[in-house]
Amino acid sequence: MLRESSLIMDRLLEDESFSLVSVTGVTLTKDLKSAKIFVSSLGDEKSQEDLLVFLKKKCKTFRGKLAQRLTLKYMPEISFAYDPSVAHGMHIESLLNEIHKKDSAESSETSSEDESI
Repeated sequence: MLRESSLIMDRLLEDESFSLVSVTGVTLTKDLKSAKIFVSSLGDEKSQEDLLVFLKKKCKTFRGKLAQRLTLKYMPEISFAYDPSVAHGMHIESLLNEIHKKDSAESSETSSEDESI
C-alpha cells in the first residue's frame, strides 16, 4: 500500500506547487477499515498545512485510485497526517554541520597558534 500510495501521490501532485512530497508511512487498523497515510514535504509550516488541506480535498479521488490498484476485500477510509521526521532529521543535520564547522575553525586556530610558537 505504501508503494501504490506514493505513486498515486506523485501523479496527484505533479501539477501542484508543493515541493518534494513523500509518502513516509502507512498505518492500517487491525480490521483494515481505516488507513493513515503519513506524508512529508520540504517547506515551511504554511505549505505543510496547505498540503494537508489539499490532500483532504482529494481524499476520495486518492481512495478511488488506490482501489483501482489494490485488490482488497475492503478499501480502507483514508486520512492523511504530516510526518515531521524528515524536517527533524534535516534540523539535526544542520546542527551537526554547525558543530563540525566550529570544531574545524577551532582546530585551525589552534594549529596556527602552535606554528607561531
